[in-house]
Amino acid sequence: MATRFIHTADWQLGKPYERISTEGDKKSQASQARFNVLEKIGERIKAHQAEFVLVAGDLFDSTTPSNPNISKAFDYMGKWKVPVFIIPGNHDHGGPASLWENNFLQGEMKRLAPLVKIILSRDLVIHGDVVIYPCPLLRRSDTSDLTAWLRDPSVHPTEHSSKTRIILAHGTVQGFGSSSDEEDDAPGESNLIDVKRIAADDFDYIALGDWHGTTDVTDKAWYSGTPEIDRFPKGENNDPGNILEVVASRGEKPFINKTRTTILNWVSFEHQFTHDEEVAQLESKIVDKHLASTDKVLIKIHLKGSLGISASDELEKLIERIEARSIRLKLKNETTIAPTDEEISKLCNDTQNPLIAAVAQKLVQLVNNPAESSRARIALRELYSTYQS
Repeated sequence: MATRFIHTADWQLGKPYERISTEGDKKSQASQARFNVLEKIGERIKAHQAEFVLVAGDLFDSTTPSNPNISKAFDYMGKWKVPVFIIPGNHDHGGPASLWENNFLQGEMKRLAPLVKIILSRDLVIHGDVVIYPCPLLRRSDTSDLTAWLRDPSVHPTEHSSKTRIILAHGTVQGFGSSSDEEDDAPGESNLIDVKRIAADDFDYIALGDWHGTTDVTDKAWYSGTPEIDRFPKGENNDPGNILEVVASRGEKPFINKTRTTILNWVSFEHQFTHDEEVAQLESKIVDKHLASTDKVLIKIHLKGSLGISASDELEKLIERIEARSIRLKLKNETTIAPTDEEISKLCNDTQNPLIAAVAQKLVQLVNNPAESSRARIALRELYSTYQS
């Protein structure tokens, strides 16, 4: 009999977003998006007619989530009205005295989401026509193969031989490393899962967590990825921001439907200036296209090339607007200031303002000095701005 379910992972609720400014409510906007995406998952549960949900680790971002975040998480899951099976991941690992044994968490789970089950041992979970083989992480880093116990034929109860078999695991498979907290950090190499040594015919689906991009390792083994994007894109093959809607049955190839759920929009943009008019064009490309909603966009911009004094000043104002309208701006501005002949002439030959003319002439000389060039160009821009006003 076919079983319909949702596979998701790596929610990392309570993620602190340390690189987002505390100005206004930018940090809280990003944090709340990770909870808001749970409403989208609830909608997909109904649309897919899912019988249950699998969360393959890292429900929380740390082993010490705040009480409000604990309550909020179970409140959202309780509204789904379907069983939810969760294993700990490397961020919220289990083990003795772990957060999963916390009295407050246990109480809120019972009151707000009684259909949620936290799986803390490698024991089979029988649910209707499904057998779940959980591989929870009981420490942050485990150098053993988390699925080694599944290679023992005796783990399959004969009385459940016709039921759909699903592995639920969190860890590293074939070069997919443990996902780091931020986009610039290197992946880890522990918590190994050797999919090649799992007999393909013994299992019908392998629900994986840890890698934040949706990825098919085999036709039966998938990383769902995080449902809410949490870093800037890393290449074309990295595809975070989804859940997987799965239909599986014993001995059959599963059907997987990838569904987009992410709320935040992480944008990467690179531009090299060749003439001053491109500043206005850049505003149209970035502000008009991506920043219509100020509570959803995080943007990474890399700028190169050169601009005149006036255009450089306009660029600074544009960057200020982009920063104000986005949740986060990660900027690498390598543009240089190259005053136009007209701008230099205005400053250096102003007979009505001899002091400005003298300063401008000196700065123009310093522009040709490699040790002073950068500061001299900025000073020229500031002088020109004062001159214009």
